[in-house]
Amino acid sequence: ALWSHSALLNTARQILGDHVDVMGHPVWNLRCKTPERHSGGTATVPWHQDTSYLDEESWDKLQVTAWVPLVDTHRTNGCMQVVTGTHSKGITVEHACCVGGTWYNECLPAELEATLDCDMAADVVTG
Repeated sequence: ALWSHSALLNTARQILGDHVDVMGHPVWNLRCKTPERHSGGTATVPWHQDTSYLDEESWDKLQVTAWVPLVDTHRTNGCMQVVTGTHSKGITVEHACCVGGTWYNECLPAELEATLDCDMAADVVTG
């Protein structure tokens, strides 16, 4: 399975340490992002924190998530964007569920800025 591939596990162990069990989430171990032209307008993944998909009891556990594109990506076809440093705050902002008839969670940029003290104009990294 992709999520148990040695390259991903080795990367996770570099972050978490060698003496930590690494396992996939029992539900969210694979999320497909369909190309926009095939999605009926539901392909854009809104701003979210991965912790919004997890039970609050697990928020204090070390977790690594990986985005693995299966095609070449660039700014115009949907590459990953992150807000620098917000993961280290230890705070999960309020999210709305099932945005646009999808199963995506969403947090508004203004909520990210207010709660996590970030600047969405300056702190977003696209790559």
